[in-house]
Parts: sequence; C-alpha cells; structure tokens
Amino acid sequence: MFHKFSQLFDRGNPHKAPEGRSCDYPDCSSTGEHRAPRSRQQLEKGEQDWLWFCLEHVRAYNSKWNYFDGMSEAAQLKERLDDMVWQRPSWPLGKQGAAEKYDLKFEDPLGIFDHQDTHTPPVAPPTVTSQRQADLTLLDLNDDFSKMDLQQRYRLLAKQYHPDTNPDADAVDKFRQVTEAYDRLKQC
Repeated sequence: MFHKFSQLFDRGNPHKAPEGRSCDYPDCSSTGEHRAPRSRQQLEKGEQDWLWFCLEHVRAYNSKWNYFDGMSEAAQLKERLDDMVWQRPSWPLGKQGAAEKYDLKFEDPLGIFDHQDTHTPPVAPPTVTSQRQADLTLLDLNDDFSKMDLQQRYRLLAKQYHPDTNPDADAVDKFRQVTEAYDRLKQC
C-alpha cells in the first residue's frame, strides 16, 4: 500500500516549481510552473515525480486525467472507503473488548468479597397481582397473552370507548381505564 501524503512531512514544499524548469509538454518552451501527477501510484512523492506544465498545458492534462482510470469498480469502492478513514484500519465501535471477560484474582484475607461470587439471590417467579388480574379481566385477555394479542385487544377497545366515537358519559372513564391497563401490561 502506498501512502499518498507521506512526503509532506519528509521533504520540502512540492507545490513550488523547481527553478528554470521548462514545460514537460512536447515542443513547448514555456516555463513549467504548475504540477500534475504522473500516475495514481506516484502522488505526493516529490518534485521529480511530477510533471510540470505551463498553465495552458496543465489545464489540458488535468481535463483528461482520471485517478480511477484502469481500476475495477470493486477497487474504486475500496479506495473510496479507505479514504474515508485516511487509509487507517477501522472497526465498529464497542466491539474491541466485548468478548473479553476479566477474571481478577486478588487476596481477600477478611473474606469481604467472598459472598459476591458464591451467593446469587434467588429469582422469584412472577406473581399475579390483583391489579394485573383486574387489567387482564378489563382487556379480556388470558395470563399467557402475547404482545400482538395485547395490541389488538387495546386497539379494539380504544376504538369502542374513545370519546370522539362514543358519546356515552362513562366512555371517557372507560377509555382512561383501558389505556392505563394497556400501559401497565405492556411493561410486563
């Protein structure tokens, strides 16, 4: 892999034309003041690796020059992607140490940290509270409902009791109860 811009720190200013340099265009006697790359592989290598043209000929050369000339589509894509990260390797954030598990060993003469490794609190099975049971009854659901069942039942009842579609006086209160029950059950 070549480094496009390594010379900027190694050599003098490549932007300045050498003294007394004539135009590299055939049969041109003008002074070569403007640089142009010889090839894609020789970018930023120094004044010897540049073509030096007069203004007229550098414009003609640059209008025809194509950096990606001769490269396949896959190679062009790789070059563009590499340029996005300045030719440096990259990887997704947060993946570097995700698989590593640190097992720290140290002396604990007082046994302060012993209980953390050996004792894990038992996980109690979820209990059916009276509020949950009331919510299930209100929405007419079984205890083993799915998320899809809950959403479908809520939409049906919300349409039925919404104040915009139901003019009954107790529809507002019923709509509020259905919405609160739905909010509590979707958290489970």
